[in-house]
Amino acid sequence: MLPLAFPDPPLVAGGVVLRPWRDEDLEPAYRATQDPLIPRFTHVPPGQTLAQLRVFIHGLDHARAHGEELAFVIADAATDELLGTASLLRLDWIAARAEIGYWLAPWGRGRGAATTATTLLADWALTSLPLHRIELRIDADNTGSLAVADRAGFVREGTLRAFEERGGRRPDVVVWSRLATDP
Repeated sequence: MLPLAFPDPPLVAGGVVLRPWRDEDLEPAYRATQDPLIPRFTHVPPGQTLAQLRVFIHGLDHARAHGEELAFVIADAATDELLGTASLLRLDWIAARAEIGYWLAPWGRGRGAATTATTLLADWALTSLPLHRIELRIDADNTGSLAVADRAGFVREGTLRAFEERGGRRPDVVVWSRLATDP
């Protein structure tokens, strides 16, 4: 396991910045996760409470220190408002691969923030960490995220049928990847 450090300087482009979580992000993140699309398409539990979210966010430091996850707030670069989150997760250091997961708050959608954040994080991870492969695993019904994957330069590889539970369902999941050797 490799302890993870946040990029210095922070990753910034297209009006967004990827930065560490802060206590003041808790309330807007809670409001965002009440949007039914987030638990439907991610691993955020339906009906998540503010206390549960607080426990999750406070556990991110442990995961980072143990090389398990590096979680960022996607924030507006001008106002620092939370727009969503992006994480480098499910790291397999032996296989040199990881996954990126993300969600956007309803007020953060439609401005290219997910594409920018995913591109920034993938570019940084493939050039700064000993990783060769980054994956996205997207619910086949999540048309917005499928478009993000394509715009961020990921290659669609295939579909995993009824892959895992998300929001009380077992949807098909589309796998996308970027490799360190991709142009």
